[in-house]
Amino acid sequence: MNMNFPEIYSATGMMELIQKIGFLPLLDSGIEGFSAEDIVAEDCGYVTFPEGGWDWPLWKWKGEIVQEMPCMYGKFFNKKAGFISQEWWPDFCNYRRSNYPVRMKNQ
Repeated sequence: MNMNFPEIYSATGMMELIQKIGFLPLLDSGIEGFSAEDIVAEDCGYVTFPEGGWDWPLWKWKGEIVQEMPCMYGKFFNKKAGFISQEWWPDFCNYRRSNYPVRMKNQ
């Protein structure tokens, strides 16, 4: 299954996509092609250096996205991290709350 998202080359591009689709897991979501990691351009993938260091543009973008975009970031997807747009947050929050009914005192 291919989600047909465009390759993303920047934090700005990722923010635009999150706003457009409403939510996006950061890493493997169990749905092929539906995570930020899956749609970043190959040039922006995780790289380990021979001396032991690493670089991962998506990890750097995460901070910029959370600071610049009106969105939530947290472990929302089966205890895995991801982004939820401000527009989708109320619906998502209410859906999650419906899975944990409120208990009345003295029950």
